[in-house]
Amino acid sequence: MKATEVIAKLQCENVNVTTGIFSKVEHGYNNPTVDMLIALTKIFKCDYNEFFKQ
Repeated sequence: MKATEVIAKLQCENVNVTTGIFSKVEHGYNNPTVDMLIALTKIFKCDYNEFFKQ
């Protein structure tokens, strides 16, 4: 899935995110908000723990 698709889906989940914010999260400069993390687990249909595995 392309970043623009993920951003659009996050926005549909009422997460206030821009391309710049998402890019910083994606590259590890910022941490995702709790709202973003919850929405990402819905979008990718995965467990919260998957986001914290290295």
